[in-house]
Amino acid sequence: MNRYLRLGAWAAETFEAKSLPSENRFSTIRRPIAVAMGQEVAETWAARRALQPGRLLPLRLLAMLVLLLALLGTARAAMPAHPSIHVTTLDGKPYDLAAQRGHWVIVNFWATWCVPCIAEMPELSHYVATHPNVRAIGLAYEDSEPADIKAFLAKHPVVYPVAQVTLDKPIKDFDQPLGLPTTWLIAPDGTVATHFIGPIDAAKLDAAIGKSQGKR
Repeated sequence: MNRYLRLGAWAAETFEAKSLPSENRFSTIRRPIAVAMGQEVAETWAARRALQPGRLLPLRLLAMLVLLLALLGTARAAMPAHPSIHVTTLDGKPYDLAAQRGHWVIVNFWATWCVPCIAEMPELSHYVATHPNVRAIGLAYEDSEPADIKAFLAKHPVVYPVAQVTLDKPIKDFDQPLGLPTTWLIAPDGTVATHFIGPIDAAKLDAAIGKSQGKR
């Protein structure tokens, strides 16, 4: 496989890695389009270069490549300087992110079917329990019945509140996760300090808080 065909394979693999099957209702449309376009761009470019070495990339293929790159990423508006969260937790209590000002807040998107999410939950819970200046909100990002999530939490308890976020009603001020777990660290002034895609632990949180404090 030459380098142009590898480009198509890379595009397909990248899109697959960035799109969860349940990410949103459009993922099943974007994925085959991106894969097909990536393969056509790579194969057609390779064929033309073989016949006409040194020729520049045709305008049609260039346009397709630009569209492919747009498909590979989800278009996102810039997050607000002070993102908000207004949800009702699974125990029926209102939760307002702004009410947590003065504390570091871990905003953790997870799901009951996500193995890495389950693995990190005990450490996140312990971190919050042992750091008085840190709070957290767990956002169950799935369409399961609330009763099922409650049953799961009964077996895997955490010290922080948990709310459900359905796929068709995401938190408006936060980007939809491209993978789970996804975690945002909110600074005491309400601004975004950083975010993580993938599991986190105490060491990563300590480093992120320390780095953010050094900039303030």
